[in-house]
Amino acid sequence: MASPFKVFRKNAKVLLVGLFLLSMVSFVVIPSFLQWLETQRRRTAGIAVTTVKFGNLSDTQLASLRVQRSVVRRFLEALMQRIEELKGNSFRVRLALMTIDQPTDENLVRSWLIAQYALQTGLKVTDRSVNAFLRSLIDASGVPLSQSDLVNLMRSRNIDENTLFAGLEHELLVLRYMQLAGLDLLSLQPGLTGETPGARWDYFLRLNRMASIELCAFPVEKYINQVPSPDERTVRSFFEEHKTRLPNPQSPEPGFKVPDKVTLEYLKADFQKWLVNTKIPDEELRRVYEERKDELFLRPASSATGATTTTPSESAQPGANPSSGASPQASPEGTPAPSAGAEKSPAATTPASEQSTPQGPSSQAETPAHPVEQPQQKADQGTSEPQPQPQPGTSGPQPTQGSRHDSRVKMFFTAFEEATQNAEGNTPGKEEQPPKAEQTPAAASETPPAAPPAPAAAPEEKPQPGASSVQQPAEKPATASETPSSPAQPPAASPQTPPQQPTAEVSKYRRFEEVKDQVRSLIVSERIKAVLDEIEEIMRQYQGDLANYETAKEEAEKAKQPAPPAPTRPDLRKLAQDKGLDYYVVEDAAIWDLADRDIGKAIDLSRNPVLRSVFDLAEFLPLRAVDQDNNQYLTWVTSKVKEHVPTLDEPGIREQVIHTWRMQEARKLAEKEVQALAEKVNAARQSLADFYKATKQADSAVDLPEPVETEPFTWLTYGEFDVVRLTQLPPRISPIKTRVKDPASGLIVEKDVVEDAGNDFMAAVFSLDVGQAGLAWNRPRTVAYLVRVLEFQPPMEQLFESFMRDTRASYLDVVQFDLATIYQRWVENLEKEAGLKWVHPAGSQVPLD
Repeated sequence: MASPFKVFRKNAKVLLVGLFLLSMVSFVVIPSFLQWLETQRRRTAGIAVTTVKFGNLSDTQLASLRVQRSVVRRFLEALMQRIEELKGNSFRVRLALMTIDQPTDENLVRSWLIAQYALQTGLKVTDRSVNAFLRSLIDASGVPLSQSDLVNLMRSRNIDENTLFAGLEHELLVLRYMQLAGLDLLSLQPGLTGETPGARWDYFLRLNRMASIELCAFPVEKYINQVPSPDERTVRSFFEEHKTRLPNPQSPEPGFKVPDKVTLEYLKADFQKWLVNTKIPDEELRRVYEERKDELFLRPASSATGATTTTPSESAQPGANPSSGASPQASPEGTPAPSAGAEKSPAATTPASEQSTPQGPSSQAETPAHPVEQPQQKADQGTSEPQPQPQPGTSGPQPTQGSRHDSRVKMFFTAFEEATQNAEGNTPGKEEQPPKAEQTPAAASETPPAAPPAPAAAPEEKPQPGASSVQQPAEKPATASETPSSPAQPPAASPQTPPQQPTAEVSKYRRFEEVKDQVRSLIVSERIKAVLDEIEEIMRQYQGDLANYETAKEEAEKAKQPAPPAPTRPDLRKLAQDKGLDYYVVEDAAIWDLADRDIGKAIDLSRNPVLRSVFDLAEFLPLRAVDQDNNQYLTWVTSKVKEHVPTLDEPGIREQVIHTWRMQEARKLAEKEVQALAEKVNAARQSLADFYKATKQADSAVDLPEPVETEPFTWLTYGEFDVVRLTQLPPRISPIKTRVKDPASGLIVEKDVVEDAGNDFMAAVFSLDVGQAGLAWNRPRTVAYLVRVLEFQPPMEQLFESFMRDTRASYLDVVQFDLATIYQRWVENLEKEAGLKWVHPAGSQVPLD
């Protein structure tokens, strides 16, 4: 029998060469190939998006952009808070925050792409441009903030200067390119935004033309049963197309990406309930009043008439003598103007009682940020130094020399005052007219107002240069010998002028009867705070015990020992019942789910909206909040769901995809039926009410809901009394209401009849003629409405006359609705042109840690 090694011995050389080659492949080629594959995998995994035109954006770059934008937003929020603390105008800072959106992956990639286009055109933003931008925000606020103030603000918020400037350079680069494209969001002046006369007329009509309609609602859910379920291929294709898009409750566009969600418990102390149910004796009310009056109940020096100590200069004013016929005309606010040679120091012109109480923005008159710009600012304001003090009866901060107020706000206040005076039958006299802008203090003092006829009234004397310009009472003109040599000496009392009485100490404070309700509210708020403090301490104790438990559990697992017992979670429901609080739990809530709840309208103790704070909050960490109705909240997050792209097999996702697809098909059926009904109504030339009655009487197969007639409404509104216009916030879509009888009270009340009306609904209504019917969708396209116009008012001729008299500088706040649509289409075109593609879905990039 031949040996099996015979073949090997015969072909030994060939086999040894083959073995050598295999060894080379195993130890040299294969490791190198595997290393190359790993490098390619890492390179692909580290890329967020790819573009044909500008290359790739890595995860590291995306994380850096996220850090920069977060720092920029944190700085702007701190700046806005500081300006509001100083009673300044934070509108421009709020506008910048609205423009620089949240640091989501989609927003960051979009801004990066726009920045690449800007760099391609040669745009560049330097540190000088950043400083100019910051200075423009401060100048528009009307408050004096120096460079050292900004540095201290950054230190208090742990903001790195280099990161802030890098982020602002990037954001300003994006904004400048958007301005060149016609999306001038930060400028409040017409320009590339394209406010043509025709566009201004359109925006004017949106704010002033009112429509009255009748409508019938057709919910899309009504037609969903007529749509069959899609097959598996359709479901998967539909899911893949929309899986990376976040859902939006106000948009009909599908989105299956899972947003950030939280489950939270919260306690609410209803302030009104506590105020009604809490009994406080008068003795305690008076005790708290006495203890806190120096802190809370001081009478403002500017409004304390007859209760504050009168200085000699004040007693010499024309308005200081009640029997005098002269009216205070020396300055715009009734304060006597200084002489030509008088010192312009605030200490020399401000009473001591007012020097000790800073008035926020008014301090800018003392330390102007830009002395060179002061003359122009004075001419714009129509005022002169010194800054006039607020008069009795006024409220809120007065405009300062450094403020740049919107002209339409000035005109609104002027029109409001004139309308109030005319309604009361009081025609402003000559003495009530404010001085002209070009009038100097000296001119104002040299031209005193004519006094009413009085017996034996002595002629008034002109003040000589260098002499005091303070006017004396007309009944007793001053002579050289009677002029006080020292400001500390009061003028001699006349029979018409009663001597000044010594001011009692209590005159500094508001009377107890005036502030009794405020004292009660203060005590109730402090009692609520004490109760919530007690519960918060229990919650914090549990949070600490839970952290210790997690650490001990990990150590026990490493040592292969039994885990320690978990701490007992406090029962917030029982604590709420014992303390008279309301208990709520919200499960798997996205940000729009919380926005509809009361806690979603509150702010935390750092003045941040709870809507944002809870998503950044660690689990079981207590958070305090308060809303505008003085209701107090205590909450914590018990679980979180991070934003992610789901799979079709995740619980609830397949059902959501099928329902969304069927809703899209059901919209087509609803639209077809409503359009057919509109054609029938137009052909019959009947109102919807008459058409409804006719179909019921004829026992027709037409399924028409009972029509509802609405109250007049405009396309856009600033709200009741135009309060929002004064705060310089943009207008909103007008609510559409009808009058119905409340079955409980029997009263006629207003009720919303259109669920989430949007811009498309208004465009459909105002495009119809009177008596014409048509189709109008609500914003998320969940309800189709058959609408018919009853009336437009006022008449078009009257509207045109008002438009020709309109002095509004810009309609940029109204253009926001059109700009949003234009911006979305513009960005989509940029992405298409650049060939932008996501390597892996948005939301799965490197986290920000």
